[in-house]
Amino acid sequence: HMVTPKDGATVMLRGVGDEPLLVGQPYGQGRVAVFTGTVLGEPPAGSQAFWETEAWKQELTRAIGWVSGG
Repeated sequence: HMVTPKDGATVMLRGVGDEPLLVGQPYGQGRVAVFTGTVLGEPPAGSQAFWETEAWKQELTRAIGWVSGG
């Protein structure tokens, strides 16, 4: 889903087409992160689904840390 982040938002992760995939923004007294990609279908033969990769786990950990103020 192509989105345009609001002013003040932080793009934490971009896709291969430079589209924002993981976006965060302060809200009230906290922070909110939104994943704008999809998890539909199966990965191509011989490929690993992104949500099963170590890189995704690291990005998600980083986003959770950012949301929690870390």
